[in-house]
Amino acid sequence: MSPALSASGCRIARGSPRRDVTGQPTFNALGPFPGPLLFYSGGTIIVEVFYRLLPIPLLMWIAGLVLRGRGAKQTFWVLAGITSLIEPATQDLVALQRPGLAAAAGSVFVIDYALNLVQAVMFRRLGFLAAILTRVATYVVWHVIYGNYICVC
Repeated sequence: MSPALSASGCRIARGSPRRDVTGQPTFNALGPFPGPLLFYSGGTIIVEVFYRLLPIPLLMWIAGLVLRGRGAKQTFWVLAGITSLIEPATQDLVALQRPGLAAAAGSVFVIDYALNLVQAVMFRRLGFLAAILTRVATYVVWHVIYGNYICVC
């Protein structure tokens, strides 16, 4: 691990916030307790609609028309793999612009991709609400509990 990273992995140098890592301001400090929970619950619905609810069924429907109902399972897995790349590619790879963060960006990318793939599977097997609850649970742990009360990023 790079000596510039703290034990929590949240800071690049002592006292430096997340802005030093990605160039963006911290997104975890949203005020007192109910604020972050409400913010991330609302964000979950928006993210799931744009990452899963719209693209997967719409593209599955189009593929069903083109393929005449064949290959639905394979089509889902291809779409799940592609749509699961949206969030990690748009949020995690920005850290590659900073020198020395390739390993950190890569590890976060893999974790986020896996989480998004799990959510796509939950969406297929258990429905939209299951995908939302999976993301809310992740946000509560990562952004609300860790981000606001443990890390102080």
